[in-house]
Amino acid sequence: GICIDPRVVFPACKPSKKIGEIIKKKFILTLDLYDFGPLSYFRSRERRFQSKHPENMEDLTILNDSPLLANVTFKFKEDNTANTFLLEPPNLSLKPGDKGKLSIWAYPKHPHEFNDTLMCLIENNPKPVPFKLRAVCVKPELKLDRNDFKFDKVLLHRKESR
Repeated sequence: GICIDPRVVFPACKPSKKIGEIIKKKFILTLDLYDFGPLSYFRSRERRFQSKHPENMEDLTILNDSPLLANVTFKFKEDNTANTFLLEPPNLSLKPGDKGKLSIWAYPKHPHEFNDTLMCLIENNPKPVPFKLRAVCVKPELKLDRNDFKFDKVLLHRKESR
């Protein structure tokens, strides 16, 4: 089998979530859930291998803690067509004590909360290992308290901050 301890599988864990707290890229132990946190909906998933959007991606550690070879297949319980969540590689073959890397991405397409379960299916083991995932897609908005802004002169191709 594979290790089911989220403190081994996920790079960052948090014991619990406070009311109204925004969590980014952490496994919340009391909720038994990995939360990508708020993600912008206009990001292109084609650029995921270029590491352009690290907040949309997480590397999981899959550890074979059994004395037998573990052939593991990964899939999502709900999102079989990879509309929101993606993974790479779809399969890992791990010798006893070996670790493998599984990359998961979340690229939601419209403002909404997306939930799914990463299913780790181990060959010759009828019980899959599930990990719940959540991504909240947000549309960035800017609200201004005035209609008129005055800026000083700045030379072209120069940066200035105040």
